[in-house]
Amino acid sequence: LFAALVDPCTRAAQRFPQSIDAFDAEGANATVDKLAAAVGLSCRQLDRVVRAYYGVAPKGLLRKRRALAAAEQLALNPGRRLADLAAGAFYDQPHFTKEFRAFIGVTPANFIAGGAALMAKSMKLRALAQ
Repeated sequence: LFAALVDPCTRAAQRFPQSIDAFDAEGANATVDKLAAAVGLSCRQLDRVVRAYYGVAPKGLLRKRRALAAAEQLALNPGRRLADLAAGAFYDQPHFTKEFRAFIGVTPANFIAGGAALMAKSMKLRALAQ
């Protein structure tokens, strides 16, 4: 208990998962500096907490969350143009495809052809359960 009172990283780590979920609203405008400010940590403290929770640097976490958000959008709207989706959070469509493949494991087109339907059904079931 005393360590939690003294160490701001420990206190931040306790509220960090909720903070990162709330921060997702930033979407494409998310930066490491904005994330650090949102959780009330310095960039160095943020780096330690993110590495402890997720095993990656804060920038890697933001990249992954952008790719997952894109996968969610594709699952819910499979007819959406990839270029339109890429324009919001990625530099261009090739960058979008590269990031998507790195974090999701397949290209966006392959995802739409296979995994998007399963993800959409899972998301709808989860929404009904809440």
